[in-house]
Amino acid sequence: MTRAIARRRLFLGAAAAGALAGCGASPDGVGADGRVTVELWHGQNDTARKAVEALVAEFNRAHPHIRVDSSGGGVVADAMLQKVTAALAAGSYPDIAYIFGSDLASVARSPRVVDLTSTMREGTPPWDS
Repeated sequence: MTRAIARRRLFLGAAAAGALAGCGASPDGVGADGRVTVELWHGQNDTARKAVEALVAEFNRAHPHIRVDSSGGGVVADAMLQKVTAALAAGSYPDIAYIFGSDLASVARSPRVVDLTSTMREGTPPWDS
């Protein structure tokens, strides 16, 4: 039970961070219908893909004004760094992308990536509800 809650909180946090990133990418971050769409590239396959899809579906049901779209990406996790780097350079990138921790520094240098350092240093992240 604790593990499921921890995963839900992690996903909720990731989706909220993506929503924040999405807000940074457009003037208001909200569609004409009032819904925020968060694009997620995860690169998972098999069992991990099914787990991500289940979490996305659960999140979307629980948050009707936020829609996480996990259909993009189209590559496995090993190739995600190259895809995300190209997408950042082209200006057409997802709100959230799964990449390996060892690849994080090269992506974080992009001016298109939202820096959440100050938000995290303030204490409890704003997506705790």
